[in-house]
Amino acid sequence: MDLLPFPHWSVVSYRTPWSWTRGMALMLVPLVIMAQGWFAAGAQEASPPASPIASPVAGAAAQFIARFDAAAGELSEGVALAPDGTVYTAFSPLGQIVRLGPGEGEHEVVAKIEGLQEGDIGVLGLAVHSDGSVYAGVFSANPDAHGVWRIDAGTGSVERVPGTEQIGLPNAMVFDSAGTMYVTDTMAGAVWRVVPDGTAESWLQHELLGGNGRLGFGFPVGANGIALDVSGETLYVAVLEQAYIATISIGADGSAGEPAIFVELGDDPAPMLPDGIAFDETGNLYVALPTVNTVVRVAPDGTVETMATAGDGMDGPASVAVDDNAGRLYIANFSIALVPPGGAGPGIVMIELEG
Repeated sequence: MDLLPFPHWSVVSYRTPWSWTRGMALMLVPLVIMAQGWFAAGAQEASPPASPIASPVAGAAAQFIARFDAAAGELSEGVALAPDGTVYTAFSPLGQIVRLGPGEGEHEVVAKIEGLQEGDIGVLGLAVHSDGSVYAGVFSANPDAHGVWRIDAGTGSVERVPGTEQIGLPNAMVFDSAGTMYVTDTMAGAVWRVVPDGTAESWLQHELLGGNGRLGFGFPVGANGIALDVSGETLYVAVLEQAYIATISIGADGSAGEPAIFVELGDDPAPMLPDGIAFDETGNLYVALPTVNTVVRVAPDGTVETMATAGDGMDGPASVAVDDNAGRLYIANFSIALVPPGGAGPGIVMIELEG
């Protein structure tokens, strides 16, 4: 099976320990691809196309609102919503930030992060500030491209957030009501914080946020997706290798509380490794499970329901975003597990939420 839409992902040698560590981390891409292919295949053989962990949500219907070209590198890892409902994604290895148009299938590139190298993962998670600017986590072997970037979607200008070049693997981000940004560091099992007009600082590193090495990459793969609950007082973090969602309370002084496990997603018949997460206004948490081509909804009491599977077009779903005003869930297919053949391919899928 042809696992990649590119000629190859290269892992090159670097001259410094910093670069060597990041170069080793680049191995995450092909290894995750293989793991996703194995796990997804096992899950589909066991119970196609239903999820093995929960009952489906009645009435949930998925449809592609945009499809992309995997062969051209248009792999959509992140998805985020602007206050006006505009949907953004990114073509990860190309470094391109993309805005979806009002018409079905319409999209345009609004900005590009320069300096990505062959073999880079590139753009990962996206978030939109209340002022409409888009933020993107970028994982690159080039120190000039690595970090979290602020994008003006109107002008196309980009600037790196100070201090974020220090984050080992800047993956996902979320803003609180005051404009403070929280960023996951997947390699370090940590969360970083950037106050408005401030510099990034390590906020919390904890064993509950770290990976456990189960995927055999030679380094832990931990904190991934991140979301802020409706109260604005607790962060939820998807911990990839440990297959659970953790919580972190935010103190009145901005300090981090002790992490705790909110829900364990399980391993039967395949590991349910969580990636992107997002809340709706009623406190339901939506979770992308790329290794089993599934998206689930977790109720405040921890009950898990299936929202979509491979049968609905899920193909390595990596990120989710909720539009409460329109009652819609948006899902980004990263589409590296089953490309080609057999997968639906990269794109943005929308589900009309009911209740």
